[in-house]
Amino acid sequence: MLEEDVIDNRSKVRVGDTVWIASCAEPLKKGQTVEVVGVLRGVILEVKSV
Repeated sequence: MLEEDVIDNRSKVRVGDTVWIASCAEPLKKGQTVEVVGVLRGVILEVKSV
């Protein structure tokens, strides 16, 4: 679930009890459910809407 709106292709996503930096090309809003589709540099999750 997104913790923040996507701004400049970046946001934060909650996975379990951890918040990760996320990269997303879609203009999504806080609270939307997303799917992790990849990892950039081992620390940024690539996500898309479900």
